[in-house]
Amino acid sequence: NAIIPPDWKFICGNGRVLMVQLDIGRFVNHVRNLYDRDFKLYQGATIAFPLGPKVEKPQGWDKAVAIAEKLASSFDLIRVDLYLMGDEIYFGELTNYPGAGWDALKPTELDFELGSKIKLHAQS
Repeated sequence: NAIIPPDWKFICGNGRVLMVQLDIGRFVNHVRNLYDRDFKLYQGATIAFPLGPKVEKPQGWDKAVAIAEKLASSFDLIRVDLYLMGDEIYFGELTNYPGAGWDALKPTELDFELGSKIKLHAQS
């Protein structure tokens, strides 16, 4: 089994980080935590994975938020995946449809709270 570093997924709406999903143990004992852009742990989770252990705020957090928002600036909704490895930040991918749209949050109010922060623009 491959060892995958913690995977930070910055969910951005209208160029602003709204929620950050931390995936740990992608192929072995996969757990997930949710944070706001200020690294406050949400009192909620996704339906797909259990909550993970408490982690310290990564030293590159503010830089990663800035990178995610720069990459997200042209999108109504985009997930920016980054790996924060000490002083280094590595790009993973941009995802337009996180979880194929099926990765619901619990409690349901958290799902609606996140959705209410995204303004969709008509494309021509």
